[in-house]
Amino acid sequence: MKVIVDQKPAIRVVAAKARGPVRVAAHVSSVVVKNAGRAGPQGLPGVPGPVAGIVHEQLSPSASWIITHTLGRLPSVTVYHLDGEEVEADVFVTTTQVNIVFPFPTTGRAVIN
Repeated sequence: MKVIVDQKPAIRVVAAKARGPVRVAAHVSSVVVKNAGRAGPQGLPGVPGPVAGIVHEQLSPSASWIITHTLGRLPSVTVYHLDGEEVEADVFVTTTQVNIVFPFPTTGRAVIN
């Protein structure tokens, strides 16, 4: 579908090959097409962003990981197995330390932001 918006002398909208009704509100600065065609192909993946914070790798199994940080605030913490799968754990944070507790000795990775 092709939409042309002409604002002179009055607002005029032409919708060519529309499969259904096209509604336009004159008080908005954009047009929403309700009946769009098929989606195009998936785009290329973006460049990974920088890791803001700390990545802690626990390579020896432990039921309690104690990680010191210098973020100066209460961080968010996400815990993963070494294969990348997110796991649940009890996480306790202070402005200088993260304590991650598991029911059994575990290896993995903690991302602290």
